[in-house]
Amino acid sequence: MYSQFFAVPTEGRKEGCYLNYSLLADTPSPTPTPGPEEVGGEAVLLSFAIYIGIFTALVILYTILRPRLPRLYQPRKYIEELQCTLSSRVYATFGSWIPGAIKITDEELFADAGLDAVAFIRLLRLGTKVALVGCFNAIYLLPIYKYQGEGADDALDQHSLGHLPNGSKAMWATLVASYVIFSWTLFLVYREFSWYLRKRHEFMARDTVANYTVFVRCIPENLRSNLRLREYFEDITPGQVAHVRVALDVDELEKEVDERDSLIPNLEHAYNLLEQKGVRQQTRKPMCSKNKLDTIAMLEAQLASLNRYISKTIDDAKAFQEEATSEEDEEKVHKGFEMADVTRLVPLIPLSKITSSKTFRVRSAGFITFRTLQSTMVALQMLLHCEPFKLCTEPTPLPDDVYWSNVGMPHLHQQIGLLVSLAATIALCIFWTIPVAFVASISNVSFLKEELPFLEDAVEARPAMDILLQQVSPIALSILNALLPVFLMLFSKWEGHISLATLNASLFGKLALFYIIQTFFVSAIASSLMASLKDLTEEPLETLQTILATNLPQQANYFISFVFVQIGLDLGLELIRLVPAVTALLRKWLGPNLSEKERSRPWLGLKPLSFPVDLEQPKLVSTVMLFFMILFVYSVMSPITSFVMAFAFTTYGLVYKIEYASVYDPSNDTGGQLWSRAIRFIIACAVIAQFTVMTVLAIKEGPVVSPLMLPLFVGTILFWIYLEQRHFIAASFLPAKTCVEVDRQRLAKGFNAEVWEGCYNPIAMRQRVAQPEVPDSIRELPERDDDLESVFTPRDAAAKGKAESPTEPTTTESATINDSDEKF
Repeated sequence: MYSQFFAVPTEGRKEGCYLNYSLLADTPSPTPTPGPEEVGGEAVLLSFAIYIGIFTALVILYTILRPRLPRLYQPRKYIEELQCTLSSRVYATFGSWIPGAIKITDEELFADAGLDAVAFIRLLRLGTKVALVGCFNAIYLLPIYKYQGEGADDALDQHSLGHLPNGSKAMWATLVASYVIFSWTLFLVYREFSWYLRKRHEFMARDTVANYTVFVRCIPENLRSNLRLREYFEDITPGQVAHVRVALDVDELEKEVDERDSLIPNLEHAYNLLEQKGVRQQTRKPMCSKNKLDTIAMLEAQLASLNRYISKTIDDAKAFQEEATSEEDEEKVHKGFEMADVTRLVPLIPLSKITSSKTFRVRSAGFITFRTLQSTMVALQMLLHCEPFKLCTEPTPLPDDVYWSNVGMPHLHQQIGLLVSLAATIALCIFWTIPVAFVASISNVSFLKEELPFLEDAVEARPAMDILLQQVSPIALSILNALLPVFLMLFSKWEGHISLATLNASLFGKLALFYIIQTFFVSAIASSLMASLKDLTEEPLETLQTILATNLPQQANYFISFVFVQIGLDLGLELIRLVPAVTALLRKWLGPNLSEKERSRPWLGLKPLSFPVDLEQPKLVSTVMLFFMILFVYSVMSPITSFVMAFAFTTYGLVYKIEYASVYDPSNDTGGQLWSRAIRFIIACAVIAQFTVMTVLAIKEGPVVSPLMLPLFVGTILFWIYLEQRHFIAASFLPAKTCVEVDRQRLAKGFNAEVWEGCYNPIAMRQRVAQPEVPDSIRELPERDDDLESVFTPRDAAAKGKAESPTEPTTTESATINDSDEKF
């Protein structure tokens, strides 16, 4: 499959022996010749035996362990808030979970696991249907490629388009197969849209606070209060505004809440030690002091102080939120901005030294909750301000899914973040080519032997190692793919997304693009190009033609091995949940476990089995997009790939259906937001694959069949444009008639949106008082604050009434940020 990396075969020597091409400047061979040590038929069969064997063994192990370890394999059954019908199903007989998973309907999965789960399973089902049509095409393509071709010795390469000679009439079969599989794909995509729109609208019509709330960016300064913003929206939708929350920056309050949240587990642990072991814990305060204080008394005093401070600060913050911005306040804000300009000129002088520090800062964003779905849809689709980037609305996530760090990000900062994220992504894509190209090149065992001489002796002693070494490249490629999300998630956070759903959607777009560009095209072409550097300089056109016409179709063996690795390792380990099992054991052995609450709480990143688990959908769906790319390109150029991909899509669908039903938490369901992006990628993959096939046919001198691919290529693009006109927009909003009918039904039943009051306050403002969960009989409340003044932290003084007055305006720092936002 791969040409030799930096090497060409020599004449008159034993097959398999190679010399560096720099020593063969006069070699007459103008084109690269695939060597016998590339990922060929034997390596693919070995990959199948190893990784599908591993997967089969893990499935059997899962079948044995599932009834014996229900808390590991059915955690939703034991987490009260996640219990459902599917998670409680019992599969008594050996292997009965497999037909049980197959019988789970889309409606059952939608009810118990959410729309994200159903949308993903249907994407896999779509892939299976396309692959099965590819299998049908293989019935006539395989014998045609084998018996009409010439030259290849490898059994798998004989069944590829690269085996056909230039100008062969057998390429008509490739043309027919292309029309069959791609037309079928477009038909399935169109049919899936009707299902998706129906379920998407059903999800958007639910009576959840997110469906009745609109997030507003870039609020003008004169509207940055609950009262003023409510008045503005009441003029637009009279009587339909339930409540308004302008976002606040409450950094000091968040620090105190974090301190309280970390204090309570320590206090509960101290009580558990006293109750269960009779040990009264003591703490040195300060750390290096010889004096020890009673831990319970110290923490109780600190908790009482924190509760008082937090309660008063929350009251002040709510009062500050409600205030209307007066002309006097605006004047102070502009003066503050001028002062901030001065501090920019003298950067060594901190702003806090020139102006007083305030407790709260108003942000340029807010949340508007309406009484009806109709008003919500109106606000989402209406131009609310004469300036382009003022009062920009977008759908709101559930309160627990809000990414608060980006709420109120100024417009200028967001635009810069988008540019920086784009530049960083492009730069990473360029530099990531280096490790991916290297990984692709090490599939060449001769290259490894030259770089690592000890391998040559080992291979001579054990010939089987020759094929085993060819497994290194697919495994290394999987490892590289696992590292990508870490970097791309960081880039996505710079773009100003306020919901985890849109953040994940951005991550998915980057990951899918990387997988298609790097994992597919770089891996498919880089090795052949690197192996042919000398030939490229001498006869570039002929060399490129050979690479595309012969080597590219034969690269299917490499990707088949890659898919086997994904099934055997990634999917197999997902099924048996090895990583959660190990982390849960470490948590049990190392973490505090004196009470049920302690045992159910994460500790140092180690999570117990009772902790809800979220699925990393962006990485998973991106891998599926790569599967579609492999299927579309090689279903007609190397038809055996269709059988492999049909197996891959089927096994993925089976495993994740049972995992959605038994393991994963559906609380963060986004309503299938990734589905629409995934469909765009699938169509894009089809377009790229058609262009690739058309190019290969043209290079192989198909004067008629290559131009006849053009109508299919253009038709697919027109189909994409057709969907973009209305279908994707229809998935973003509810129909007006649906809104009216649902609103009428709910109002008749006494529906009241006022119950959601305060849902979109910052997390730090949601709980005024927090107490440890310990029996009242052993609780030791502090009698007076003066008893333990020595253990107070410096911030405890604020609890005695030193919180800022809510009547004071925002800080000059806030004015600086907001004023820069106002300019764009």
